Amino acid sequence: PSVVAIIYENIGVSFSRIGNFSKARIYYDKAESIFNKLHLVQTDNYINIMANLASTYSSLNLLPESETYYEKGVRLAMSSNSVNAFTFINNYCIYLARNNKVARGEKLLKDALGRAKTQYLMNPNNYFEILNFYASYLRDNKIDLKKSIESYEECFQYLKSNEQDIS
Repeated sequence: PSVVAIIYENIGVSFSRIGNFSKARIYYDKAESIFNKLHLVQTDNYINIMANLASTYSSLNLLPESETYYEKGVRLAMSSNSVNAFTFINNYCIYLARNNKVARGEKLLKDALGRAKTQYLMNPNNYFEILNFYASYLRDNKIDLKKSIESYEECFQYLKSNEQDIS
C-alpha cells in the first residue's frame, strides 16, 4: 500500500513541476489518504507528502491549508533525526520567514539544532547540515550575522577535518 501512495505522490510531483497545482493536490491527497486509512507508519515518505501538500497549497494561495500541512509535518519531523526531516523543518522556517514569522522559524531551527547536537556522535553530518541551515537562516533574515559567521566557520572546520563528507 505504501508503494501505491508513493506512486500517487510521484504523479503529484510531476503535475507540480508543470505548474498544475490543482491536479497535483488531488494526487497528494490520495497519497495521504492511503497512509491515514491504512494507519501506515508515518516515515520520511509521509513527511514528504506533508511537504508537497504544504507547498502545493501555498502555490494555490491557500495559506491556512498550507500552514496546517506544515504544522502537521513539522510535528513529525521534530521526532525524526533524518536529513529529510531536517530539510522539511528548514523549508518550513523559510516559509515562516516569508510570512513575517521569522522568530518562530529561528526557534524551530534552534530546537532542531539542539536535537541534532544530542545525536552528534552517532551522526555528525546531520548536526552540520542543520547548523548550515541555521547559519543561513540567521544571515538571510539578518538576525545575527556574527553568530551566522561563527556557525559557518564551525561547519568549515568540520569539513576540513572530515574531507570524506564533502560532496
